[in-house]
Amino acid sequence: MWMLVLCVLCSVAVSVLFKWARPKGLQAAQAIAVNYGVTILATYVLLQPDVSMEKIYVLPWHWVILLGVLLPTVFVFMAQAVYRAGMVRADAAQRLSLVIPLLAAVWIFGEHISGLKGMGVALAVLAVLLIVVKPKSELLQNVQQTNVGTGAGWMLFLVWMGYGIIDIIFKQVAKTGAQFSLLLLVGFVAAAILIWGFLLLSKTRWHGFSLRCGLLLGLLNFANIYFYIKAHQALSDTPSVVFAGVNVGVLSLATVIGVLVYKERLHKINVLGLLVAMVAVACLYASMI
Repeated sequence: MWMLVLCVLCSVAVSVLFKWARPKGLQAAQAIAVNYGVTILATYVLLQPDVSMEKIYVLPWHWVILLGVLLPTVFVFMAQAVYRAGMVRADAAQRLSLVIPLLAAVWIFGEHISGLKGMGVALAVLAVLLIVVKPKSELLQNVQQTNVGTGAGWMLFLVWMGYGIIDIIFKQVAKTGAQFSLLLLVGFVAAAILIWGFLLLSKTRWHGFSLRCGLLLGLLNFANIYFYIKAHQALSDTPSVVFAGVNVGVLSLATVIGVLVYKERLHKINVLGLLVAMVAVACLYASMI
């Protein structure tokens, strides 16, 4: 359970970093590029994977390629979704991607969901819906401030699908056992090549503040992914608990921080969502005892 808690804390810290740095002129793509340099170094130094050609040759390359492509491109989709459809709807699309790995837990990983665990998963999905929902007036204001209509629907769909698939890939990475550190390393290298290539070809003008933020982002991102995979390994028979626990935990904590620190508005239905989230977490925890 501690792996889930640490994963949630690191994930929310990443969101807080972006929230803090964006008004200061953060160039997100540059920070993401530096982030992959840090994650590569951290994976190599801390996890010490066996990088022999023999081990690299037998890697499940379909997962490596998917991870290397999706990690940076889904971020681009998210940025475009925020621009075209607004932050409210883009964030909702990301959180509702929880449905995809939950379906995979049953149909792909063969998990049987019932009893307290089933109740916890159902309440987690309900909590996510209640927390992300906004009054019609607020949604209309959000729409008026963005460029909805120019591919907005497709961007939201790609965010929803992309984050859902990434969750499933990390579950598959966790199943590789001791080999997961090498798979992560090669996946990070592939992601770095893709985003650095894009930035160099587009002749990016480098921004010192963004590069410094990328260093911290890399440490948080590495810790987030590491604890997420470790949680899947510790709870290998109950992937739904990890999928639901992390998503509802991140959304709940981020919502509370948004209210307390950034004075964001919370509606009654969102408060109800937080209460449902606490019950969901309690059910998921009780199902593991």
